[in-house]
Amino acid sequence: MEHNLPNRATQPNQPNLVEEIVTGEAVALELPAATALTRIASGVLDYVLYLIILLCCFATFLQLDNFSSETSTRIMTIIFTATWLWIMPAIITIFTRGSSVGKFLTRTRIVRLDGGPINAHHAFIRSTLGIFEVFISLGIFALAAVFFSKKAQRLGDMYAGTYVVRWPRGKITEPVFNISPALQQWAQTAQIKEIPPGLQLNIVNHFKSAKKLSPTAHMQQATILAASLESYCHPAPPWNTPADDFLQAVCAIRYQIETNRQQQLTQQQQQLINATQTLPY
Repeated sequence: MEHNLPNRATQPNQPNLVEEIVTGEAVALELPAATALTRIASGVLDYVLYLIILLCCFATFLQLDNFSSETSTRIMTIIFTATWLWIMPAIITIFTRGSSVGKFLTRTRIVRLDGGPINAHHAFIRSTLGIFEVFISLGIFALAAVFFSKKAQRLGDMYAGTYVVRWPRGKITEPVFNISPALQQWAQTAQIKEIPPGLQLNIVNHFKSAKKLSPTAHMQQATILAASLESYCHPAPPWNTPADDFLQAVCAIRYQIETNRQQQLTQQQQQLINATQTLPY
């Protein structure tokens, strides 16, 4: 494999794989990051909606006799405010897979740095840091981060490993990666190091754009990506492995590794929650 792929050192005109690939047919393969102004507009729409919901719920509970005392009112104020600032944005983001009302209207969406959908872990990190950078600082830190970061990320995005992209029209289908029969034995013993997000994104977009490229351009692009991916794999795949098969196998292995890691993290969090609930205080 490593002998039938181009040597990166001998390709001075090779595209910069860290950020994006623009093929010879001028097909941009990376979902473009949303602009700072788009993100601000989306945020304003979202938090205006959250505020309306908060005020309606709070007004409803004030009408109930059970919450007529000053102490109850104070407690409910804290609960509703915490829900608005922290829980509601995270829950909406989780169930819409990175979207919201504001993002739907501005045609944007939150994704991981590798282009994949976010999960609850990402959503709550963004929401938690959002309390500080959006509310406590009156949006100053969020605005500064969005305007000066390369992908218009706020601090919550940087820490969670996410960013907001301009979402194209129509349904976006994620490619399904499979390990070919010829690579099954190799995959059982292969050690795949963590792949840089930019390279992961380019591999995913390589398969997403397969129908947009000519067979020759697709094969050339696959060869370049495979050559860049070789240094993250040990041992090398069998001789004369097709570049596309190699890319798919590596992505499938890494997906399983990340899935197992996430399951372990979830189990550890659940164990911590269970242990906390059994404390005598």
